[in-house]
Amino acid sequence: MLTRALTRKVDQEDAAEEGYNPASYSSLLATEGVKEVTNFDDSTFESVWLRTHKATLFRAILNEFVKKNVFVYSANGWPQEAESVSDAVRSLAAEVKSGTGTSSSPTWAFVACSETLNPNEVLSCVSTAFPETKNIHCITSCQGVTTDVGFKSTNCSDGVTRAISIFTVFDPLGAFSTIAVTPPDDAAGVTLFEQTLDEAYSKLRESALDVLKDPGNNGKAVPGPEPLAEHLNIWMSGLPGTEEK
Repeated sequence: MLTRALTRKVDQEDAAEEGYNPASYSSLLATEGVKEVTNFDDSTFESVWLRTHKATLFRAILNEFVKKNVFVYSANGWPQEAESVSDAVRSLAAEVKSGTGTSSSPTWAFVACSETLNPNEVLSCVSTAFPETKNIHCITSCQGVTTDVGFKSTNCSDGVTRAISIFTVFDPLGAFSTIAVTPPDDAAGVTLFEQTLDEAYSKLRESALDVLKDPGNNGKAVPGPEPLAEHLNIWMSGLPGTEEK
């Protein structure tokens, strides 16, 4: 039923774009190089239609999936009642789960915290709060963090300024990979950095959709061009003084 519903919907769109009547079996079969077909039925039509319109059908299904299953949510600030990093992270994680209506861990998380906090402790607490999230990117800021709802910073009762922001991405079909390296200072360091990037891409490739990968690159240490490589989004963060490197 899904196929037939999408057939009707996409057929109408393609007819306007491609200038033919999709209800005409002969016009569809002609695109497949079939000169004469007799005694065909609905199954013949659907088979030909799926072959000639599989890309459009894939986009339609993917679009519907994304609308229902892919979303982002952020929780920001330092809760006034928090007495520790774990308290703050638990509160923010609860806000994410409440706001998204799901108890699932995000596919990827971006975390920013003030320099008054230990980033390793923050990472550990976020990992505990979202145990199924394999990729967490964490950065430090000065006295607060800039978020999608403005600058967040809390002057706590002990006189210390604290802030945490957690930006979560829920994307079941998405592929993510996170690495941390020391900025290279010589040729050997550059080579190591490049190797680390290649390894990260290979790991990213393991969880990517097959449609984004060229089978000819399977098993290669350094894959060649393919749709996945052409549609990457790279987020880089660096400590003060390392940005230019």
